[in-house]
Parts: sequence; structure tokens; C-alpha cells
Amino acid sequence: MTDAQAEQKALRLRTAPIHSAALLREYLAKEDASSPLNLLSPAAKKRFVESLRFNEKGVTSFTYSDIEAELSASQAYRLLSLFGLESTISSMHKMRVDGEEDINVNRAYPMNRAFPTPGRGQDDDHMGYKCLTPHTCVESLDMICMSGC
Repeated sequence: MTDAQAEQKALRLRTAPIHSAALLREYLAKEDASSPLNLLSPAAKKRFVESLRFNEKGVTSFTYSDIEAELSASQAYRLLSLFGLESTISSMHKMRVDGEEDINVNRAYPMNRAFPTPGRGQDDDHMGYKCLTPHTCVESLDMICMSGC
């Protein structure tokens, strides 16, 4: 990842509509039926929300298995954009394609097949890991530890 790409990613994470635990609580208190979070089943939504971890840079880790299992690429894009995480779609290899908008998302964020193993994803994020403490990713199935951990 170039310095410019790293800075763009950091900016997305810091300026996303939800970039802290406090903003997540506020969002959940006010969300309505049109929220991208409601694209997930109630159980999957609960697991996803409970998996989110934040620091001053934004999201540090989250679980992605329910996103892959339940959402199309464009639905996942809408959901992940709330957190500045849309680029992680490139690392999700089981994403469903239902229509033209899904194809457009996949064109914009092509699957990163160069690194199909845990811990080797796009943008220096680590699939198969979660952020335990600052600068410390530990193995965790179906999670992504973000480079800002």
C-alpha cells in the first residue's frame, strides 16, 4: 500500500459516520428500518455489532462471516461504508452478486485472490485476526484486524 493509499484509508476510517463506540451507540438508538445494519438478520446484526472494536483511528476489528453469508456485494458496501470499511470487501471471497450494482461494487473493489490465507489481505488488514490491544492482532476465525489496530 502506498503512503497516499494508507492516508486515504485512515481518513475514511476517521470520518466515517460511525467511527467510535459512542457514535455506534448513538446510531443504534436512532436507526430506522432503512439502516444498512438491518440488511442483516437480527442474530447476524447482533453478532456484527458486538464484534466491532474501535480506537481513536476508527474500527480496529470486526467479524465478516455473516456479511459474506447474508449480503450481496452492494448491500455489504452500504453496511461497511457506515464504518469506512468498504475496502475490506476485496477480502471477502464469498460475496453474492445479485445484480448490476453488485457487479459495479466488485469492479471498484476486486477480490483480492493474491492473498487467500488468513492474515494476508488487502490494505495491510489481517483476515483471520482481531485487534486485542493496540498494535496487537491475534488469531480469530472470521474476523478482520484493521491496519489501524
